[in-house]
Amino acid sequence: MCALRIDGKDVGVQLTSHLKPTRGRIRFKWNPRHAAANAVKFGNASAYIMDAWGDASNYIRAYWTSANTVTIAINAGGAGEQTTTWDATGAIAAGTSYSGEFKYDSSHVDFIVDGAIKATITTPIVFTTMPALYPGARQDGTLQGDATFASP
Repeated sequence: MCALRIDGKDVGVQLTSHLKPTRGRIRFKWNPRHAAANAVKFGNASAYIMDAWGDASNYIRAYWTSANTVTIAINAGGAGEQTTTWDATGAIAAGTSYSGEFKYDSSHVDFIVDGAIKATITTPIVFTTMPALYPGARQDGTLQGDATFASP
């Protein structure tokens, strides 16, 4: 797959068929146009990196919640949203390509950047609606994060 630019106010969607209700990997190459310290200066206070969305009870997402802070959220099968954060201070530079990944099984989800686990949420995971991928924006077409994406 060639690079997909989700910049400005663009929105894209990628359907998935390889994910299972209790295990899966969502991998992507991510090249942000803003460093961690400037991630929310694009105009979105919650600029999205990746939204894997099935419905309001089935999702995994990563988004900037302030300068240098990425929030990871999951709700699997309506179990209720669980969140954690990653302090990305100095870890993300504008114009640099990163390997991003959500890896989940029946007991937890890891958010991985360049092969290193940056955040883990331990919770039962059984998706009842399988998510589609929305790189660089929330599933409703808002909160764009201004980056390019490609297959890993």
